[in-house]
Amino acid sequence: MSNKIEFKNSLLRMFRARIPFISIRSIERARVLEIIQELAEEINIPMYVHSLSHGMMDIKTRKTVNDDRSVVGGIDFAVQNISQRQNLTFIFTEVSDI
Repeated sequence: MSNKIEFKNSLLRMFRARIPFISIRSIERARVLEIIQELAEEINIPMYVHSLSHGMMDIKTRKTVNDDRSVVGGIDFAVQNISQRQNLTFIFTEVSDI
């Protein structure tokens, strides 16, 4: 349980620091996304999560916001939105080594 608390606290620090891109590697994606969703609601910040199976989604509403499911498509979406809006956070769950 302490690992979950440490992970949650670490993410919270990154979110509060307004780090715009966060990449997470885990075999427990559902648990990670659950924690991220809890934190997004707790601190009320706009946050998007990308996966190859769903593309870019709003973490709070779980609605897809970009039809391109590729990592490059997700990054393009993030860049376009960061240039138009402030204080956005994008989480990429499946980024392979390039």
